[in-house]
Amino acid sequence: DLANGKRLEIDATLGYAINEAQKRCLAVPTLDVCYSLIKGINRSNLRTSLNTT
Repeated sequence: DLANGKRLEIDATLGYAINEAQKRCLAVPTLDVCYSLIKGINRSNLRTSLNTT
């Protein structure tokens, strides 16, 4: 999806896992960092694809 300029389904995948962990009072720092990084890449990718159309 990233290579094709499409949105990544980060909320449905990692976002779901992080929310479930929070419900159980579990710390998932690696998932938190991955989520933040991929979310930023997703935003950047969307801006780039909007600017090229």
